[in-house]
Amino acid sequence: MNIICSSNTPQEQRHKFKELKLKLKSLGYPRNETMSFIKPYFDRNLKVYDKYFSIDNITCITTPSSSGYNPITSLFYDLLNQNYKQLNLINSDDFFNPVFSSEAKKNLNFSNRINMPITISERYPNSTKDFLSNISNNHKIILLEDWMSTGDSSILFSKFLNKSNIQINSIAALVTNNNYFCNNTEIRKTAENMLKYSDNKEMVCRSCITLFDGFMSNKLNRFSLEFSRIRNVQRNNYIEKFIFSGCNNYLNSNLFDKDIINSKTNNLIELIDFRKSKNFLSFPP
Repeated sequence: MNIICSSNTPQEQRHKFKELKLKLKSLGYPRNETMSFIKPYFDRNLKVYDKYFSIDNITCITTPSSSGYNPITSLFYDLLNQNYKQLNLINSDDFFNPVFSSEAKKNLNFSNRINMPITISERYPNSTKDFLSNISNNHKIILLEDWMSTGDSSILFSKFLNKSNIQINSIAALVTNNNYFCNNTEIRKTAENMLKYSDNKEMVCRSCITLFDGFMSNKLNRFSLEFSRIRNVQRNNYIEKFIFSGCNNYLNSNLFDKDIINSKTNNLIELIDFRKSKNFLSFPP
């Protein structure tokens, strides 16, 4: 999966995006002001968008809004359609409830965020059937998001769609902190770091695979920053209270392929055991 967005937006402009969005939300998102707000972010990504949208047969799907009402992704589509034409739009808010009950822009910390209920569900009994009827055969599917930070909402929603055999090809955003996904080395290092404070190797590895594999690297960065601020003597409690429960929360959503999770967990355990046998680790996991 690709993230269609420039990753070099300065931090100050990312923060400004959040502040202005919340201000527009308080005003009910007046159309002209909202369009004027997102247009500069759209324009700075044009060269990136050109690579993906200058073809026919694309269906764009908005990510369900956790704020209740967010027209920014629809306006994002309007700008795309003005530039590239031949695009179709499906507003997922018409068919599904949001991924989370509270929007990410509320500054929720990592441990609270991963333990929030995952609430994707149909708005009415035939939502999924009607939703699928709007997708043309042989169309490339691109998910639209306003701000990609950890990628939680979009990626969990893409897993939900995958359950109905809808394969998301890419996610397009107006702003992203970075457009990199967690790699195996980063996940392994994170597991080894946690194993300095927990002797539950299987659950540590399962949590790292469930919470980070397939998600954007900024999600892992947020965890690492939060974990670094906790006193060493409290880290075991933090892992058991928040990380293990967050893993179970994700798995209980039934959005994940349990066989894949089990296989990757076992592979990670074997790798860590191998590294220990070669004295690459300085602690007994």
